[in-house]
Amino acid sequence: YNHSCSPNFDHDYVKNGSYAMKDIQKGDELTHFYPANEWEMAESFYCQCNSKECIGYVGGTKYLPIGRINELMPFIAPHCKVL
Repeated sequence: YNHSCSPNFDHDYVKNGSYAMKDIQKGDELTHFYPANEWEMAESFYCQCNSKECIGYVGGTKYLPIGRINELMPFIAPHCKVL
């Protein structure tokens, strides 16, 4: 899977599984919001997903504006919430 600021699946760290966030059709690329599960990414990059939610710089939860973190709180991994 690849990164998207408007992903179609997420990980549930409590239930230890993944789930669709929107309909995924056969042949669709699976996409995940990378900063949701990494506090600071080893290899950051500039996103080119072109979604209206695009954050631009993808460096980890640490680099998200606090407002965006609050919006995404249900999807952020527990280990990133405590940092």
